[in-house]
Amino acid sequence: MHNNIRDRYKNCFTADSNSPIFEKLTVLAETVQAAINENAHVALAQTEYQKRYDDLVTRYDGVKTEHDKVAGQIADIISAKTAAQQFACTLRGLPQKVMVFNPEAWGKLLDHAAVYADSSIRFTFRNGIQI
Repeated sequence: MHNNIRDRYKNCFTADSNSPIFEKLTVLAETVQAAINENAHVALAQTEYQKRYDDLVTRYDGVKTEHDKVAGQIADIISAKTAAQQFACTLRGLPQKVMVFNPEAWGKLLDHAAVYADSSIRFTFRNGIQI
């Protein structure tokens, strides 16, 4: 499934080194470095140079923030996929019919339970379903 997600969204912003967002980061980093090198070797008006440098760094920081956000979303998707696969594997290992309560099976399926002030209880299973 991970490969299918990557193939499906390969033209969208992703966090890998072949993505448009990573290319933007690379170009901006190279542009910042070129500006620094030019300032080190050529007499420039420092006010103009500083304005250009600050603009480039601001643009870089914005793209980097976007990159980090996308990378976090990708990590969340991969984590959810892994959890869903583990949950499905656990379900496949259980008998088709449950005739008696099995605490081990319950523990494998349940993520957590919450008891509220009004005495209601909510069970959240590892696949995210709540009852």
